[in-house]
Amino acid sequence: MILSRYNFLFKSEKYGFLLYNSLSNCFLEISEDIYLLLKEINLSEKIVEQIIPSDLIDVFKKNKIIVNNDLDEYYKIKFNTLYQRFYDKSLELTINPTLACNFSCGYCFECNKEAKIMTDETEKNIIKFINSYDTVENIHVTWFGGEPLIAYNKIESLTKKILEINKNYSAHIITNGYLLNEKITKSMEGLKISFIQITIDGTEEVHNSRRHLINGGKTFEKIIQNIELIFQINPKIQVGIRVNIDGSNENEFICLYNYLYDKWNKFENKNIFIAPGFVTSTNICNSVSDCLFDKKNKIDFLINLFIKHGLQPISFYPRNNRYECPIRNPFHLTIGPEGELYKCWNDVGNKEKIIGNLNNKGLINETLLTRYYTAADPLEDTNCIKCFHFPTCGGGCPYQRIERLYNNVNIETCDLIKDNLTEFLEWHYSSQNISK
Repeated sequence: MILSRYNFLFKSEKYGFLLYNSLSNCFLEISEDIYLLLKEINLSEKIVEQIIPSDLIDVFKKNKIIVNNDLDEYYKIKFNTLYQRFYDKSLELTINPTLACNFSCGYCFECNKEAKIMTDETEKNIIKFINSYDTVENIHVTWFGGEPLIAYNKIESLTKKILEINKNYSAHIITNGYLLNEKITKSMEGLKISFIQITIDGTEEVHNSRRHLINGGKTFEKIIQNIELIFQINPKIQVGIRVNIDGSNENEFICLYNYLYDKWNKFENKNIFIAPGFVTSTNICNSVSDCLFDKKNKIDFLINLFIKHGLQPISFYPRNNRYECPIRNPFHLTIGPEGELYKCWNDVGNKEKIIGNLNNKGLINETLLTRYYTAADPLEDTNCIKCFHFPTCGGGCPYQRIERLYNNVNIETCDLIKDNLTEFLEWHYSSQNISK
């Protein structure tokens, strides 16, 4: 056996001698003697079992600190990735019952899209489409828009018909929260909606300046009232509050967090989490450098939240499971209100990105579909394959990788942890209150 090249040894001034392995995603505190021993072993050393103390051999094997060879470990990663890409037991759909929206947000990637609402014909063809997947055991739908609750009746009727096909059905909804009245909130359990994402861009004044009604009307107070309705009527539903962050409102995250923390009694008995989302559209900025966060800005933002406020809205620790974006899987699709098919919800409303149509049948854009399935593949990227983070990283967003490859878009696709692993692991150590 050999010492895995996916080991990361370092001496922390705060926490001593540490060892992280990206294959097993394990994080161990070790003695100085073991640290020095591992530092001296050559990666290609074949007699590693004779060098490492016998009482550590089983632990090191289990945590993949020592392996038979790194190539076989890569093949396991490749197999698991491909397995996810071609998994055919779950059908995951993002359904946009409408592209209409009652808000006018400056950074929205769907601005100026036609305000179409789904017809009965499209609804019928969605059900036919779902029925065509004979291997599927589970169905999951994310309701998206526009503002999906504008077409609430379509959500109701489609859900009823899908449940007649498959009882193993679940759903999420992404909404601006303005239309979440008592009737809709009471219906969520029957609609199998277990998670609601709502965006609030800061405290009242800032939010209302960024996320207002089409006529300019305020929305903050109404959204807060509607979230409280969820807590009262359907407390089992998890509420995710997204705060879209850019250079103009970065301080608003902690202000909003503190406001809601105090208002809702330290979130006691509340099924809620609050996390930042970093704005990518330049519609709201005079220039990219003037407004949008680059990788360093994002890291500085997260560090500030943790060090100054003790908050960790995004995990500092690498993913436990390598995530493969659904864009690569034929059983994951986005459906527009006119029956148009897309591979990514970033494309909704863009006629050039339609790959097919449930109403007209047939494949419309085979080239684009093939790109989404196979292009800019990290499994074929030498830099990705050689990267220490390859076992836990999915290679970044496929949509962004493809944009970079074909449209020369300058997008950073590597994980925030890359190039900052020591700091992230120390912050994780600290956040877990690990004591020596």
